Amino acid sequence: LQRSEGLLKDAQRIARMGSWTWDVKTNAVAWSDGLCLIHGLEPGEFDGRFDTAVSLIHPDDLAEVRQMIQGLLDDKQPSDCEYRICTRDGIVKHVRSDQELFLDDDGNVVRMHGTLQDITARKLVEQQLQEAEADLKHTVEVVPSIIAKVDAHTGRFIHCNPALTRILGFSSEEFLARPFTDFVHPDDRERSLSEVEEQFK
Repeated sequence: LQRSEGLLKDAQRIARMGSWTWDVKTNAVAWSDGLCLIHGLEPGEFDGRFDTAVSLIHPDDLAEVRQMIQGLLDDKQPSDCEYRICTRDGIVKHVRSDQELFLDDDGNVVRMHGTLQDITARKLVEQQLQEAEADLKHTVEVVPSIIAKVDAHTGRFIHCNPALTRILGFSSEEFLARPFTDFVHPDDRERSLSEVEEQFK
């Protein structure tokens, strides 16, 4: 049993995950060592008070978490949510919480049990990707060269940047309503079609 408990602690630490249990009637909360570490506490340092657990939720996300808890108590169905916490050292982390209820024989809520995972690294990557996509979109819009997206099956424009309309003099609506070959000189259409088909092979 001790070995199994040790393996569980190691697994939670490696996965940046912890588990918790909330006794709805007594308001007592139990945290695993992994959950303490996520919140910047030493194992066993959490005082077991519901108010303490709530105080570590980021103020801007507290209303959403309370709404989630109330919805879980009303619907009595497993749920999950993502929000931020503030550690004792003031570090903001993103976490994912999955939880479910345990009911007595009469269908009354006895306790809530769940897991919490630190997803800060994933959120950082997502933010970086969003910023990169925004930078790319801005570049496409301001670059002086023509950039356009064409449907491989219909040959029609899906998107064109402002440079295309500025250089050729047509509106974006006119481009999107016609196949790209309409804007290629007749002598070059067959060659341009062959080159496009080769790109999609």
